[in-house]
This record gives sequence, structure tokens and C-alpha cells, in this order.
Amino acid sequence: MRQAPALRAELTDALFAALERSGRGDSVETAPAETDLPESDDVEEEGGDNALETPDSDASEPQSPEGLFGVLSELRTLTAARRAVLGGEAQTAGLRGARSELLHLLGLVAAPEDAPRFGPYLGCEADAEATLAALSRVPGAEATLLLMGLLVSTSQARQERVAQFLGERGDPSAIDGLKESARGASAPLNWGCLTALARLGVPPAEVLPPASVIDFQESVRYAGLTLRAAQVMADGGQKQAAEKALRSFFQFQTLRYQVRAGLAALEQLGSPESVKYALGYLNAPGVRETGIRVLAAAKAPGVEESLVRAYQHADPLMRAAILEVLVRRNAAAAPTLLQQALKADAPALRFTAASLAGVPPSEEDLGYLALQGDPAMRQRALRAFLDLAHSRAITGQSEAAAGQFRAVVDGPFPLSARREALEGLGQLGFQEDRALVGDYVSDPRLSQAAYVALSRISAAQADPELAREELSELARTAPSEEAQAVAVEALTELGDDTADFGSRHGFLTEWRVLGPFPNVHGDALGKAFFDERRGDALELVDFNGVTFSWGTAQAVGLPALVDLQAAFGPYEDVAAYAVTRVNVPKWTAAELCIGTDEGYELWVNGKRESMNGAERPFKADADCVPVGLKPGVNRLMIKVLQGRGDWKFCVRVSERAGTPLDLSQQRLPEDGTTGVGVGVGAARSTAEASLP
Repeated sequence: MRQAPALRAELTDALFAALERSGRGDSVETAPAETDLPESDDVEEEGGDNALETPDSDASEPQSPEGLFGVLSELRTLTAARRAVLGGEAQTAGLRGARSELLHLLGLVAAPEDAPRFGPYLGCEADAEATLAALSRVPGAEATLLLMGLLVSTSQARQERVAQFLGERGDPSAIDGLKESARGASAPLNWGCLTALARLGVPPAEVLPPASVIDFQESVRYAGLTLRAAQVMADGGQKQAAEKALRSFFQFQTLRYQVRAGLAALEQLGSPESVKYALGYLNAPGVRETGIRVLAAAKAPGVEESLVRAYQHADPLMRAAILEVLVRRNAAAAPTLLQQALKADAPALRFTAASLAGVPPSEEDLGYLALQGDPAMRQRALRAFLDLAHSRAITGQSEAAAGQFRAVVDGPFPLSARREALEGLGQLGFQEDRALVGDYVSDPRLSQAAYVALSRISAAQADPELAREELSELARTAPSEEAQAVAVEALTELGDDTADFGSRHGFLTEWRVLGPFPNVHGDALGKAFFDERRGDALELVDFNGVTFSWGTAQAVGLPALVDLQAAFGPYEDVAAYAVTRVNVPKWTAAELCIGTDEGYELWVNGKRESMNGAERPFKADADCVPVGLKPGVNRLMIKVLQGRGDWKFCVRVSERAGTPLDLSQQRLPEDGTTGVGVGVGAARSTAEASLP
């Protein structure tokens, strides 16, 4: 039996021999014979004192015995590659690919003393990249030394890649060489070496003085490398060195996410410096919340005294942030300062104090801050302003709420806030807001929200006939199906027949329904309660001694839904069938888009096309099934399961590209069985043959 080092050595020799027999990557030769590889059967995996099994080995590491067996197994699966390398049966391109595989495997099994054997392949341009990647995985100082040599001897295009590998290796012996290369190199190698050094826990200030950074982009990169080096040092237990690097980090121009990361790193180190730097960024947009969190969690002695002193000399915005910190910390001074802030002259401070004290902020403060406040405060104030309007609407203060919504709709606020305010005006339904809302129907950014609001305002009309007229117009002209759906829903609630609107969007609206059938044991999916291939909607159905007859149901609204609870009653653990027809003038490649509450089965012209047993809430167009429709009448049947709660479904007919078919003008024969069950198989085959 063999020890792991012996097995590794034999594998390494075999792989290098295969490379030699295959020739150089840029001058491929074929080999007459197959290299002998160690047989896995020769190695005892368990039993005996010399067994390869080691309790502390990590199977994920290539150098462990288990990892070596994995490499051997991987090599044995490369049958085509081995033939190319050893048997000479592949073309040059395939052989080069096999050489890359062999080099990859060598990187996994080679020992530190094998590093010099990679040298000849580094000089071959075709093999250089794969050799470099393999060598970067070989442990030991010898491999690091070879890579350091490449920093000056390889092509400029590859130098930065070499530096990257040196950083990833984590070998401290590369630090001095990388420093020397960084000082004497030009970009990009200069920055490549600095990046590698940062990975090794060396901040760029030890190599490149901060004064040599000439522009903002370089400053940001310099700061990022300083932060990375500090994190490496912190992870390695070098707390003081990491803290020193982080203090220098805040001297550079940085991006917000870097500042947040730097503050968090100081906090994790438990550095008292975190208080000073967090206070310095309390007024900075995008960093304020991180600064508040760091200060609230700081455990350095005298933190609260420092915060109170800073509060006395700060501007109102800074005071607001410090007050939030003190309240989070349950500081002794917080209650007194909070009461004083509620009466302060500054709106920002009063707003923050009101929020912390749990009292409603004034509308005037919120309006002022949302429009003219500091950027760090505007978004919070606008959110609170809208929340106040919603609260007033709920509690019956409709006029006050409408005034706030109007101010936001017409104000210089983000589109999301203006859409929300339009929605609020629609919910309130004041007729005098019709003109204001109508001003935005032509604005493509707000038109959908405006149409929805107009639909709700029209639905609130005192005159039902005038409401119907306005809603019908909105249902026809709204720019999207979502906006039309609100007007159609309002018409449905007024008792109007809205099936025509659903038909225009491809929904099947006229259905015959049968049921309900028992599904107590959950076996209705796939179970036939009658001859489902025919499903004649004019026949009676006998099941378990009970006679079922077909009824009618109409889909209403948009999407056009069939409510089976309304058709049958509040049943649970049942199933029901629904049958309808669609008439098309020619062979049509279509999609049937299905939405159901619970699972379903779908048949087209007697052929089951789809089924889904998921217990799910309703969502229109949840499943889209490609089908071929034959010229004339096509019969569709769906079985819809019911567990608990809602029980409804919809079916839409679309083109394969997703465009709904307008079914409002289709003409169907009076006889519901016409075209059903006659020549279905042949018609289906012809239809499918004609599909794209």
C-alpha cells in the first residue's frame, strides 16, 4: 500500500510525462503509447496502520488523500483527453485543450518541490496561461519565487494577472518583491501589485505615498485598497495595525459605500476612533444611518458625554441625528433633550423629536422639510407627509388628506410619490379633483396612475348613468390593461355586463359548468368523473348515483374571472368542470393562458393539454400552454380544483408572441357540440404540422 506522498508523486510524474509525450502546446506531436497511471485498486482506502485514511484530512483540499483520489478519478473520466494526449487521435485544438486539463490537474496534486518543473511550460505562449494558473495553486515558497520572477520577465499583458495570483496565494514571502515591483512599475502593474499587497494585509501607504495620488478615481481606488488591507489585518488579529490603516482611510476621497464599510470596520474593532469618525459623517447623505448605528452601538468610555457635548455645538440637522443616537442608547440626557427639541425653532429637529417621542409631526414641518429640507431629511419627511395623509383619509379627515395629496401631485417630488398621491386622490373620490388628475393622463410617466384615479373618481359619481358613461370611456381608452381593469371592475359593481371588455383582451367569457364533484382525498386531478374526451355540455352526467346537469357561468371583470363559488356555493375539497368554445378562421398557433385558484386540468378538442396540481392563490396568466387551434370551432374544457377559500379561474387566448386575440367579434354556432369529437386526432396532427 502507498502513503499519500508516494501516490501524489506518482500522479505528478504521470501527468508531466503525458505533457512531455504530447509535445509543446505550440508544436503538437502525438505520442505512440499510453502513459501508465497509478491504479486506484492498488491503494487501500481503509484498514491497517498504514491506511491512507486520516481523520483530520479535508476532502475538499486537493493535497489530502481524499483529494488525490478525487484527482485520480477526474483524470480517469477525461477519456477523450487521454486519447488525444496519449494516443494521438485528436486534432491540435483538442490536444491543446487536453494539455490545459493536464496542467489543471497538476496544479491540484503537485508538491512544493515540483514547482521548478513548471518552468519550461511558462515559456511556451500556448501553455503559459494554463501553466500560470496551475503554478498559482502549488504551495510553497518555490512557486511564489517563480511567480515573482514572472513579474519582470513575462509580457506586460500578463503581469497584472501574475500579481493577482500572488495576492490570492496569501504567501507573505511575496510581500517584499511586490513592494519593489510596485515602486518601479507603471500602471496597470503598479495597481496590480498594490491590489495583491492589500490582499496580503499591506496598505498602499507603505508603498505609494498618498500625495502621489493625482485624481479622484485613483483616490477612491487607494482608499478601497487601504480598507481591504485593514480588513485582512483585522482578520489576522493585527488590531492596532488595522486601526492605523482605517484612520488613514478617512483622509482620502471615498465613495459612500466605502465610508459605510470603514465605519463598520472601526466598530467591529471596538475602536474609540469610531465615535469621532461617525460624528464626522452624521450629516452626510447615504452615510447618516450607518453613523447613527455605529454611535448607538459604540462601547468606548465617555461616549454619551461626548455626544451631549457635540449636541450643544451642532447645527439642527446634526442635533437631530445625535438626539436619535441618545434615544437609542437610553442615555440619561435623552428625555430632557427630547422635550427641548419638540419646542425647538428648527423643523428638522422638531420632526425628529416628534418621531422619537411617538407624537404626530406637524403638517407644516413635514411639508417644509419635504420641499426645502436637507437631502438627508427630505425622503423621510416626504414619507411621513404621505403617511399622515393616508392616516387622515382612514380616520375621516378626507379634506385634509386630499389637500396633502394635491400638494404632492403638483409638487417637485419623485414620480413614485406622485403616483401614490394620485392613487390617494382616486380613493377619496372627490369630483373636484377630476381636472387636476386629468392633467396627467397625457404624461406617460403618470398616465396609468391618473387613469386609475379617474376611474375611481367616476365610480364615486352620484349619478349612476353618468358614472357608467365615464367608466365605459375610461375602460376603452386607458393605456394599459391594469388601468382598464379598475374601470371595468367599477362597471361590474354597477351591474353592467363587462364580458365584452374581457373578450377584447382574449378572455373566454361564456362557459357551461358542471359539478361540484368530490375531492376529499385529493385524487380529482387525473380522475375522470365522466368521458372527458367528449365532455358534451348538453348531456346529463351520472356519477355515484347522482345526476349532474350543466349550468351557465359568465366571466366578468378584467381579467375576466369565473367565480365558481358564486356558481355552486361555498364548497370545500371539490372539483368542477367548465366548457367553452373558441372560433378561429384558420389554423392558429396559440397559447392558452390560465389562472386558477388551486390546480386544474385542461383539454382542447378532447385532448388533455396541461395539468397543474399546485395549491395556489389566483394569478391571471399563471400558466401559458402552447396549442394548435383548427379552423372553425374548438372546444376547451377545464377542471378546476377547490380546497379552501376562493374558487375561481380565467382562460385567455393569445398568439404565441403573447398578444391576446380579440374575441369580441367571434361567431359561434348555436349547437354546442358542433365540431366536437369529429376528426380530432387528424385535425390536431395537421394543426401541429403547420405550427412554426
